[in-house]
Amino acid sequence: MNTSPKITIGITAYRVAKYLEECWQSVLDQTNDQWEAILVLDGGNDSETIELFNKIEHPNLRKFALTKNEGPYATRVLAIENTRTDWYCHLDDDDSLPHDMVQNLYHHLKKHPDDDFIYGHSQYFGENENRLVLAKTPGSEQLLYKTLFSATAPINLRLYKKLGGYCEELKWIDFDWDFWIGANEINAKGNLLDKVIYNRRVRKGNSGNTYFYQRPRVVEIIIKRHPIFFNSEEKKVKCRSKVFELVAREYRIRGDREKAKHFAELSIANKRSTKGLRGIIEEGNMPIWRYWLRTLARKLTSHSKPQ
Repeated sequence: MNTSPKITIGITAYRVAKYLEECWQSVLDQTNDQWEAILVLDGGNDSETIELFNKIEHPNLRKFALTKNEGPYATRVLAIENTRTDWYCHLDDDDSLPHDMVQNLYHHLKKHPDDDFIYGHSQYFGENENRLVLAKTPGSEQLLYKTLFSATAPINLRLYKKLGGYCEELKWIDFDWDFWIGANEINAKGNLLDKVIYNRRVRKGNSGNTYFYQRPRVVEIIIKRHPIFFNSEEKKVKCRSKVFELVAREYRIRGDREKAKHFAELSIANKRSTKGLRGIIEEGNMPIWRYWLRTLARKLTSHSKPQ
């Protein structure tokens, strides 16, 4: 074991006993053992997760336990601010790392020692889910409405310090998106590691899905915080319209057709019009019996498609 690893893997855990063991095992299975790890247990946890947290031990692991529920922002900040290495790689408690992730990072850093961050591809997995998501380049328009690559991309601690950390006002949602816009504004240096560096589990109930309804408010905070990035009215309009569309689609999935229609109309008012948005508005206007028939037909069609 190298006594001075360059990489810390930070894991934050909250009510995920069924996934946390798999997550931690992916760290133990790394082909390169030059890592340190930090495990943060959020407060208000269930007994199974607490029991597993207490069982997990390793010479290169340090653990912290909070007494009350603080959420993803506070737990990640705690992990980062206790990092003793130059690089920090975050790992959500229900996700995992490819077995060669650390080894690939070390090879990459030999070629790009001055990088502020590293980005790579993600493998999405879960029930009925298995797909490769390629990382977008830092200049992609996608940054107008969400992160370009895995929000947990490895960062050099100097980048975190330059940006003053994450925005506490966005502690429950989109602080990652805000962070990467900030990195874009200061022209932070990053290079593509052309491999899968993260395995992301697709499931209901994560913080992004739970707090999606805050995104319209969050958008205005982010636009105000980043005048360099949002330096034209066109960019602001594109940001709002796409976020409103994403919120409309989420409300549609949840069966709230009135709110889905409202945000679809806001998206169109911000110069975005698609067949999907017009369909959401149509559903909001139709008689309830017809709406339920359409919803049932959509579910039946979805279940009949080959996985």
